[in-house]
Amino acid sequence: MTYVPTPSSPGNYNRSLEHNISRLDEHRIGQEVLVQFGAADTEVEIPHGLGVIPRKRWVVTYKDIAGIVYDSAGGTAWDATNAYLKCDTLNLKAVVRFELPDK
Repeated sequence: MTYVPTPSSPGNYNRSLEHNISRLDEHRIGQEVLVQFGAADTEVEIPHGLGVIPRKRWVVTYKDIAGIVYDSAGGTAWDATNAYLKCDTLNLKAVVRFELPDK
């Protein structure tokens, strides 16, 4: 499994300007991570970089092949460092956006 934090998209930057959110605040709202899922239906540890337990919700913003990314229900609990997801497809590469919890 490989991961690479990705910068906020231009769309997120435009939303930041519209709502008077600074770039630093935008980073705090969420983090995108590039994930390489290997074997199908196998839990993958994903370092999310948020420093807190993210919302138990995520958005897949990119996939290189068809597949479904899903929660590793009953698997390892998420923490301030890592989230755990599965994919139903072999060798899917995806960008997953994790969000900070509500205050």
